[in-house]
Order: sequence, then structure tokens, then C-alpha cells
Amino acid sequence: MAKKQTGTHEYLFRTAAATAVAAAMLTGCGLRKSPVAEETLIETVLSGTPYEEGAETETVIDFPVPDNIPGILIDRTGYECESSKQVIFTGDGVGDSFSVVNADSGAVVYSGEIRQRSAANAAAPAVWRGDFSEFETPGDYYITTEGLGRSYTFTIRNDHYALQLADSLKALHSMRCGDPSVGACHTGESAVALADSVVDVSGGWHTDGRYDKDTLTGAGMVQNLLMAYECEPAAFTDGMGLPQSGNGIPDLLDEIRYETDWLLKMQDESGAVSSGVSTSEVTDYSDPVADRAQMQIGGVAEEPTLLFACALAHFGAIYRNYDADYADRCLFSAEQAYQYLKEIRDGDEAAIGNEAWFMVNAELFKTTAKDEYHDEILEILKSGVLPLESSGRIGGINPVFFGDYAYLTTGRYADREICGKIMHQIMTTVRDITDASASDPYLIDAPGTGIVRNETILQRMLLLTYVNCFITNREYRTVIQEHMHYLGGRNERSEIYLTDYGVRTKEADAEYYCVADDKELYYTSVRMVILSSIDNRYIQVE
Repeated sequence: MAKKQTGTHEYLFRTAAATAVAAAMLTGCGLRKSPVAEETLIETVLSGTPYEEGAETETVIDFPVPDNIPGILIDRTGYECESSKQVIFTGDGVGDSFSVVNADSGAVVYSGEIRQRSAANAAAPAVWRGDFSEFETPGDYYITTEGLGRSYTFTIRNDHYALQLADSLKALHSMRCGDPSVGACHTGESAVALADSVVDVSGGWHTDGRYDKDTLTGAGMVQNLLMAYECEPAAFTDGMGLPQSGNGIPDLLDEIRYETDWLLKMQDESGAVSSGVSTSEVTDYSDPVADRAQMQIGGVAEEPTLLFACALAHFGAIYRNYDADYADRCLFSAEQAYQYLKEIRDGDEAAIGNEAWFMVNAELFKTTAKDEYHDEILEILKSGVLPLESSGRIGGINPVFFGDYAYLTTGRYADREICGKIMHQIMTTVRDITDASASDPYLIDAPGTGIVRNETILQRMLLLTYVNCFITNREYRTVIQEHMHYLGGRNERSEIYLTDYGVRTKEADAEYYCVADDKELYYTSVRMVILSSIDNRYIQVE
């Protein structure tokens, strides 16, 4: 696992070489940096160090290393051969042209003009762009200019997105709890949760580095992954390199079933669903197989029950072609959860908001075509309560978006006027995204900063991906790609914000478990929706 740089490192210096080391740190190949006084470094290294002629004395010191950010920004994860390939230049002395250089041979394979200066606010550095989209030869390359030096090395390949998609699925598989194929962790007594009674809580995905298994996160991920499968089933085969490959069922559906098996264990006889399980005291962070802490089951709550009902109904509808009995069990459990929620809402309408109620009714209407669910939808819509952007999220899920998605994809007798209003809202938002992206220096539309911006990027690309599924065109695909290039390193810090597990959040608790918190794994599922939609097979579609 690649570790995240912290900006502070421990260095070992020999006093005899201090001057040379300090000088080396003050030079570089086209990197912009904050200057550090050579004499300050030397003084720090030598302070407190007795000098003995002929002796080699070692001193260990800590000091902050200045950020080294290239002036040439590229997607460090790579590019698809036949896709948009933009490079961004920042700093002084950008020049008029750039070269793409083969990293193995050193030969210049493509030259292009730096011809477009993007508008930037007064506080931001100047930004220019170059385009090498027409260069499509697979290989390893870097980009150079006369004034800025060279970029990081990157790869161009035909299966760039397909490999990322497969890696994301493998990362998800590695988070299985209790599966011998990844190390049979939390089995036996540690797989039994104590509440008022002993409950079997084995299976499912660990959703963070503390080995928790969160119902909201898991059910939300199931919803995202099922959307990916519905939109692009051809992207998910039965041979994606997992232990279950070759069983006649797409690997993605196998992976989802591992989670739904666990979700079913979280439902009690009333239909209510637990918030999940957690370990009160982890005994081994570095190896889940060695951890023997007994898990504790959380209480039931409305939001986990809502997402459970949506996820199980959705999965049952798709999985019916592979196991009808299991599909029936999923639907039965979803409707049990719905009845529990309906009793709560009938007693107190404010207990479950209209947005969440719209989502669960739209999902069950899509699966069953029952009038009772559609009647509830019509009643909710009388209030005109459905803007595209929800007032809040449930376990990462935007209930309005997933309600809209379920209603538009019912294949049932959906109300055409309602569908028209939903599509108008969606397309208005999409136009805003594409217009803002075209005028942005980094070709993205994402307000906010830091992790908030990265999460916003994935949420907006989820929407654009859905639109691209039924109105496939090159513009949408390119806008999606540009946002993924930003997350892959073509950003202000030249930093890869993506991991195999989603959006980088914070340092993981241990090397084995790369997931820092529930958001990181959740955004793996969002990323998989996006990756499945921008696969290379769409390149010829105009």
C-alpha cells in the first residue's frame, strides 16, 4: 500500500555531508518550492553535535520539508488511449510549447502548443493548458517544457478505466469479514454480538479501519453498485479476477450478495434494522484475523431501515435471474422494513421526511408495480417537495436523486408529467455542471475545498454518469474524465486524491486496513459507477 506523504520526515545526516545535502535540497528539476536557507539547515544539523577529528558522527533531526509541486500537472494515474488528455501548466516561464517524452527511450513522441490561458482569480497562480488527446500510443511518458522542467511519469493504455474498475472491486472484496479468501477474521466468539441476546453478525464488509460494519454505509454502497450494474452490465463480467469468478454470476453481484447476506442478519422480527456492529475495544489493528474483540450490535433506527428496504428491493429485482428464492427473500424483507417505517410515519409524519419516503416508495414501486407505493409517491409530490438536490443525505445517499432514478427506470406505468419534471431538473443541473467545467482553470465544477471538494466531484459525476447512461455523448464523457483527471493528480497540489478504496480521507489506522473511515469505502462504490460509464467502448459514440 502506498503511504500518504505527511510533509514531515525523519532524515539522517552525516555532519561531513550536511552542506551537500542542504544544497541538493535547494535544487530540482522544474519544481516550484519554498526556499530554505542553507545556513539554517547546516546550523540545525550541527547544533549540539560534538566534533572529533576523524570521527563520523550521526545526528537524527526532524524538520518540515517544503512542498515540491511540479509546474506541469497531469493525471498521475494515467490516461485511456482514445480519450481527452489535457495538461495544465502553472508558474513562471511556461513557454509556448510542450513535449511528450517516452520515459523508456527519452525520445520526444509528440509536441503541442500551450495556447490557452485560463482565467483565474486574482489570488490564484496563472494557469495554462496544452492538449495531447490525439496522441494515443500506449506506453510510459512524461511531459517537458523549456521553462518548467518535467512532469511526473504517467501511463497511457487501452484498458486504463477497466483496470481501475477491477482494482476497485478487488479492494471491496478485500474488506470482507470472515471470508477465508481474504483471511477469516472475526469468526467464532468474536463474530457473535451481544445485545439483549446473542446474535450472529458474521459476514459483510468492514466499513472502516476499526472493523465496524455499518448498515447505512453498506446499504448505500449496494445502491450505488446496483446502479452501476443496471446502467452498464457489460462492464461487470464473471471473470474480474476474484475467487468467485467463473461461477456463472457476474462478480459484482457475488460481491453484493456477500453484503446483503449480512444485511439480512441486521433485521429483527418487527422489520426494523440495526445500525450495524462495532468493536468496543479493538485488540489488533494491524491484522483483523488476529483481532478477537467481541462485536456489539447497535440499536434499530429509521435511516438504516430505509436504506435496507431500498437496497434489498433493488437487489432482489436484479438477482432474480440467478436465484429466484433469494430474490423473494430480499423483497419480503424489504417490504417488512417498509411496513415498520409506514407505522412510524403514520404516527408522526415528521419522523420520516418526504424526501426519504419518496425514495423508498419509488424503489418498491419499481420492483413490485404495486399501486400502494405509487399512491404514496403522488401524495408526496402534491407538496412539490422534490428539488434535485436533497436537503440532507442518508448514509451518503442523496434520497431525491435515488428516488428520481428509481422512478425514471421503473418500466412501469409511471406518470409522464412527473417524469418530465424530474428530467427537466436533472438536465438543468447537468448544463450548469458542464458550463462551469468548461470555464474552470482545472476543468472541474466543484465548490468547496479539500475533501469536501473531492466528495462533491464524485457526487456530481454520479449524476452526470446517470445522464450519460441514457443520453450517451462525447461531451458528458469528457467532462466526467476531466473531473477524474483532477482527482488523479491534475490538481493544484499534483496529489492523487483517489485510492483503491475511494477518496483519500485521512491516514488509516493500520497498513492492512486502508480504509480510514466509512466515507472512504462508500466512495469506492461511487467511483465504480463512474468508471463503468467511461470505459473505452464509448469512444466511438458521437
